Amino acid sequence: MQQQLVNDEMDIAISVLPTPAFGLRRQELAIEHYRVVMRRGHPAASDFSLDQWLAYPHVVVSPRGDSRGTLDDVLLRLGRERHIGLVLPSFATALHVVARTDLIAMVPSRSLADNDDASHLAIFAPPVAVESFPLHLAWHERNDTNPAHAHVRALLRGVLA
Repeated sequence: MQQQLVNDEMDIAISVLPTPAFGLRRQELAIEHYRVVMRRGHPAASDFSLDQWLAYPHVVVSPRGDSRGTLDDVLLRLGRERHIGLVLPSFATALHVVARTDLIAMVPSRSLADNDDASHLAIFAPPVAVESFPLHLAWHERNDTNPAHAHVRALLRGVLA
């Protein structure tokens, strides 16, 4: 994504952005928190706990197909692990699958906003401490003085902040 911004293949990005590449601007929009989601009526929803959460297979969202994430490191420190049932490239797809199966997912809370499947989900705070993370707006400095670009950035800040 950073390379696409540098190469003028992308105008703006909303993402978790590490230290930006040379020429890129980054502005923190919000601090994002995770939520555990499962379909309404899921067996784990009636008595949600760490044990219930880990008793069912999880959906992992990874555009690169990685089946391991920071949650797995947190669980490992507790001497626990989760079973990965499915790896998907997007949160929207994960929410759609979770709303219709016994799979469970941990997703950023903003992925639930304006999602048609959210009304079919039971939503919980994770039963373990999982760090929140910053959500950034990023663009290339060549667009700093572009009025249309500045307008879109302002709109995005207003919606997401």
